[in-house]
Amino acid sequence: MNVDDLAWQAHNFGGLAPSTVRLLLEHGHLDLVIQVAADRGEWFCAKGAVEELCRAGEFGRALTVMEPFVTTGWPPALWAKADVLLRAGRPREGLNLVRPDAPARTSKAELHDFAELLVRAGHVDEAVDLLVPHVDGWWTLSVLVDVTEGQDRDERVLELIAPHADSARQARGESRWNHPFSNAQELQARVLERAGRADEAIRILGEDIAAHHYLTQNTLTAHAELLARHGRFDELRELATGQHAHTVLDVYAGALRDHGRAQEAEAVMRSRPPSSKPPAVSTPPPLNYGPSVRSRHARD
Repeated sequence: MNVDDLAWQAHNFGGLAPSTVRLLLEHGHLDLVIQVAADRGEWFCAKGAVEELCRAGEFGRALTVMEPFVTTGWPPALWAKADVLLRAGRPREGLNLVRPDAPARTSKAELHDFAELLVRAGHVDEAVDLLVPHVDGWWTLSVLVDVTEGQDRDERVLELIAPHADSARQARGESRWNHPFSNAQELQARVLERAGRADEAIRILGEDIAAHHYLTQNTLTAHAELLARHGRFDELRELATGQHAHTVLDVYAGALRDHGRAQEAEAVMRSRPPSSKPPAVSTPPPLNYGPSVRSRHARD
């Protein structure tokens, strides 16, 4: 077993595939999977066995299964062990195992993962402090919003987002279409909503859209979904039947269906404009779609 072999397995699904490992585990062959992991250095067997053992609370056995992989120094194995240690109630050991020696020279993906680990260990403020110096675009800002959800840090996060959201509002008028924080407005609305300030989030996004102070189609979708979640059907209908129908009509129809109004939803979909192309906007080029999901560091 060596780093190159493990990396090859992870990237090429070498050895027993995850689906095969899952099938073996579902049929009660945990001991066999553990044995194959030990005898043949099968990464997916080790991962599957460790997850099964952790679910059963057998953290000591899980660490034993993972240890031969850890000794190779392969980062995904180190992260897997850190995860077991956290689940076993040994957060300090887990964090120290993967703590970046020099955050300034650590990849963003690893910083993001470590921030998530810090939050799981209860070190929320340390996670925020780790990320803030590296917020230079939509990805890390999204991670900051993700890891602080439910952690009673919404006001601090809103303060951090505000200047980026304001800059994004101004960017369209200045034709800065590649603005690094093109998702800041919907992130701001998301945090406002989870902080119990949904009406404020709806108002702010609505004003941005009415004034064309936004950069991506995702901002339109975020506003429509926000309206749908809070039952603002009149405003959602107005948004979905005007110039933005090509973007948000599906959201409107879905909201109607979710509220038992299937016939209305069908009528809405039948009214879809024949062309799927968005109408021209006042300031070229047309809106881009922006970052819809953040990339994740592939540890496996």
